[in-house]
Amino acid sequence: MKKSVRYTVVFELLAVLLLLLSGAVPGTLSTVLYYAAFVIPVALFFAIGKSVSPEPKNLKPLPTAKDGATVALLLAPTLLGVIGLSALFSYLASLISSPDDATLTGSFFTLFLLHALLPSVLEELVFRYIPIALISPHSKRSAVLISAVFFALVHTNLAQIPYALFAGLVFAAVDIATGSILPSVVFHLVNNTVSLLLQWERTAELFTVPAVITVAALAVISVGVIIALRKKFRELFSFAFDKSDKLAFTTEAAVFVLLMLFITVTALF
Repeated sequence: MKKSVRYTVVFELLAVLLLLLSGAVPGTLSTVLYYAAFVIPVALFFAIGKSVSPEPKNLKPLPTAKDGATVALLLAPTLLGVIGLSALFSYLASLISSPDDATLTGSFFTLFLLHALLPSVLEELVFRYIPIALISPHSKRSAVLISAVFFALVHTNLAQIPYALFAGLVFAAVDIATGSILPSVVFHLVNNTVSLLLQWERTAELFTVPAVITVAALAVISVGVIIALRKKFRELFSFAFDKSDKLAFTTEAAVFVLLMLFITVTALF
C-alpha cells in the first residue's frame, strides 16, 4: 500500500514540475512541456506501474446492457449536479475576474479542443487513473481521498481548490463504482465546456442570471433524485461505507500536500 502511494506521489510530482516549467518558459517550448507533463507520467506508469501494484480488477470497461442502463440512470442526476455546480462556480468566478481574464477569443472548436477535451482526458489519466490504478487494489477509500486531494491542490488556486476537491471526490468515487474512468472524463468535459462557454466572447451573454438559476434548479432536482434513489446509490458506492477499508496517507503524500500548499500561497504574492 505505502509503495503504491509513494509511486503515485512520484508520478503526480513529475506532472506538477513539468507544468510549472511550462508556465515559466515562452512559446513552443511551453506547449511541449505542458503536454509532456501528462504524457511522460502516463508512459512511465504503463512502463513500471504494473510492477508496483496488482492489476486493478475494478478498472475495466463500463458494464453494458441492463447493468449499464442501471448505472447510467444512477449517474445521470450526478452529472446534472456537476453541471449545476460548475455553472454556478464559473459564473461567480466570472463576476470577480477582470474582463480580459474572463474572455477567450477564437474558433469555438479550437478552444473546445484545447481548453475542454484535451485537458479532460489528460488530467483524468494523470490525476485519476494513475492514483486509482495504483492505490484502489489496496484501499478504494484511500484512492478516492488521495486522488481528490492531489487533484484539488494541483490547481494552485484558492478559489478553485474547494470545488476541485468536491469534484475530485465525486469523480474518483464514480470511477471506482463503475470500474472505468470514462464517467469522470465525461463529467470533467462537461465542467470544462460550461466554463469555456462562460468565457467565450460570443456566447458569454447567453449565461444570464436566469440561465444560471435554471442549471442551479437542475442541480437541486438531481439532489432530490439522489435522495429518492439513495438505496441504489448506497449499493453502487458501498465501498465508501466499508469500515474495514482503512484510510492510508503516507509521509510522501503529506510532503506533496505541503509543497502544493506552499506553491498556492506563494502564488498570491
